[in-house]
Amino acid sequence: MKKRKLTFLFLMLLCIGNIGWAMADNLEVLQSQRKITGRVMDEQGELLIGVNVTESGTTNGTVTDINGTYSITLTTSSPMLRFTYVGFKEQEVAVGNRGILDVTLEEDVEALDEVVVVGYGTQKKASVVGSITNVEPSSLSITPTRSLSNNLAGMV
Repeated sequence: MKKRKLTFLFLMLLCIGNIGWAMADNLEVLQSQRKITGRVMDEQGELLIGVNVTESGTTNGTVTDINGTYSITLTTSSPMLRFTYVGFKEQEVAVGNRGILDVTLEEDVEALDEVVVVGYGTQKKASVVGSITNVEPSSLSITPTRSLSNNLAGMV
């Protein structure tokens, strides 16, 4: 009988120890999953809409809303947030213990000259194949052909 009690007591202690370790692991996960909010603005204090905010080293990310604010739930224990926006320099900020993180992005005037905005994103000017030109609608009516595509091809 005494042997059974000792075995039972040993098993109980073993279970309690495992539960303790599981609780410690869950506590670490809960501490790393915290919510950060903030605003993103330019150097003049204007709030920026559509800034990409991503947690470095993960696929976790969000975009600033119409008020220039964002909210992201962090998944790593020592997070870094990366802020990217067309026409501005990329910025990476360590979160630390902050719950609110406001960021000011610096304009990148040199990069704007090298970017062409297309219907599905942006591309470098050098990678756009072909030429970019404008054709005035009034000049299309001058030619005697019946096909609009032939008129466009002739003008370009």
